[in-house]
Amino acid sequence: MTAVDHPNHEETPNKEPQRRTHPASQVVGGSVVVLIGVLWLLERAGVIEISLTAVLAVATTAVGLALMLLSSRDSQPGLIVFGVTLGVVTLLTALAPFEGFQGGVGDRQVDVASSEDIDAEYNLAMGTLTVDLSQVEGFDPGAELAASTGLGELLVLVPSEMSIEVRARVGAGVISVGQKETSGLGLRDTIRIPADSTGPVDLVLDVQVFMGRLEVSGG
Repeated sequence: MTAVDHPNHEETPNKEPQRRTHPASQVVGGSVVVLIGVLWLLERAGVIEISLTAVLAVATTAVGLALMLLSSRDSQPGLIVFGVTLGVVTLLTALAPFEGFQGGVGDRQVDVASSEDIDAEYNLAMGTLTVDLSQVEGFDPGAELAASTGLGELLVLVPSEMSIEVRARVGAGVISVGQKETSGLGLRDTIRIPADSTGPVDLVLDVQVFMGRLEVSGG
């Protein structure tokens, strides 16, 4: 009989699994996101009153303090990018104050047939919001309507034969009302349609977009 050699299996000691450490930038970034979420939930629940600008300012301050404390250890490129982004967004909200992101996400079309069907306010957090008022034959004296989009586009179609005052605000993007169009940061403008109208107007539009395009045109 032929002897069969069996390979020797050396037993290796069990190594303890190394604990996974998370970069400081991830910890700080996650904490800031949680802080923003908690403040937003408290605001929506009516526990506190706080604006979007204030929330972003608190978050930016927290990131800045973290960078100061961690600068002696090593570089934090991820945290720096996060902080710069927060700073830019905070600046935009300061230039064009925005009450908050409301109304869901996606494309929303609102067709208004008469002045009785008009709601006082229309909001969309992200996407394209179209409010069609072109079929309305008349408004109550001193009628006002507010509409806003967080990120995206807001389009309001108005009756061409009526005088309307548009109070427009855009944090970053474009304002297009009638034949006038402007683009940039922190945009604010009050425009009348038609441009040569004087005296009381049939409708006041208070419209705003945090980042994107705002357009008001005749239907």
